[in-house]
Amino acid sequence: MSTPEPCPACGFPAAAPSAAAPSAAAVALVAGASARYGALFADRSAVDAARGPAPGVWPPVAYLWHVVDVLRFGAERLWMLTLDPTSTVVPWDADDIAAARGYAGLSVPVGLHALTLASDTWLGACAATPPNVAAHHPEIGRMTAAVMADRNAHEVVHHAADIAAGFAGRALGPAT
Repeated sequence: MSTPEPCPACGFPAAAPSAAAPSAAAVALVAGASARYGALFADRSAVDAARGPAPGVWPPVAYLWHVVDVLRFGAERLWMLTLDPTSTVVPWDADDIAAARGYAGLSVPVGLHALTLASDTWLGACAATPPNVAAHHPEIGRMTAAVMADRNAHEVVHHAADIAAGFAGRALGPAT
């Protein structure tokens, strides 16, 4: 089996799908999310954070809140592997969640605080998840803690790049 290609938009190096346990690199990326995102939003106004770089492209604050939800949902999925591994991982649509929560109108300081809490919760869930269990995801297939950690770490990296691009007035591109 070949190693997946890195994400063409952000360069995130995808892990091999056969990995048994979350990589130290994926865990470290999630652990550093609060500092990374805090630096991205430092000295930025609420107006700048709420301005998308192009029509139809999320503004920086929306990516912040999306990552909060990614890590919250990721923690729930990791708990599922620990507590009820026979469950199916239910897909969710990021645009539907963004619309329901009104990401573009949410607070940056509250989002950064929520990110810290979500990261800490995710880290605890990840540490407690056995490496030898998997659940089925209807679009992805077999999901282990390693797959979930890699996907969540990619979201942290990719959307940090989206935020930097948004503040620079350009769109990055979708995560792959």
